[in-house]
Amino acid sequence: IMNGVEYVVEDTGNFAQYGVQFDVFYGDHASASAHGHQTWEAYIADSNGSQEVEVTTTREVNRLDVTLTNHNLDAVLRNRMTDKEQEQYDAYNKYYGNRDYLFDLNTIPTGGSGFGYDIPAEALSDPQFAKMIREAEKYLGYPYVWGGASPSTSFDCSGFVCWVINNCGNGWNVGRTTADGLRSYCSYVSPSDAKPGDLIFFQGTYDTPGASHVGIYVGNNMMIHCGNPIQYTSIASSYWQQHFMAFGRLH
Repeated sequence: IMNGVEYVVEDTGNFAQYGVQFDVFYGDHASASAHGHQTWEAYIADSNGSQEVEVTTTREVNRLDVTLTNHNLDAVLRNRMTDKEQEQYDAYNKYYGNRDYLFDLNTIPTGGSGFGYDIPAEALSDPQFAKMIREAEKYLGYPYVWGGASPSTSFDCSGFVCWVINNCGNGWNVGRTTADGLRSYCSYVSPSDAKPGDLIFFQGTYDTPGASHVGIYVGNNMMIHCGNPIQYTSIASSYWQQHFMAFGRLH
């Protein structure tokens, strides 16, 4: 019996010739050291021997604990791409490699988390942001439709963001406005202070004054926006950095 646990050892006939070695494991090195280099009482079933076991050595065993995160294919691919490759990848996804006849566009996924990104748990601890992303992720995979502003017609970039703001349950109502119009509902936020739930504005993505595109920032240089389809996208690519305008926080 060692440390309150009974151990049964089979006598193979070699005890007297070779001796016996026991390995006893503890939860930490301090506990092992407290029992090491001393003599323990041993209970031998047939009463042979001296009924003593001498502890001769103790050693520390290091164990590595690793937490693995399962990322979807899109996130894995982007982590392996250069900025130029991400631009090409985004263009391929937007235009289906100019081979849209190879895709059944009516069966594009229309919801569910993980369509390009997994939101960190710490970001979801903000209840206001959690409501926004819960509403936004309902429409992942919806195609881009110019002027679209509801699930029945699908969305364009500002239509999607307006719908999420108005229907997420945070008490906001911005009506239906443009990307540049949404700026009037926001206070300026510096990039270093941006947090999940802030809006992110871009300019020059097409020929119009002011903000021409808008998305919802989700942290870690990622946004959810109505590209084609609605998806998560890294804002760290050279394209989005070139057109970046500002962050805004809803009043």
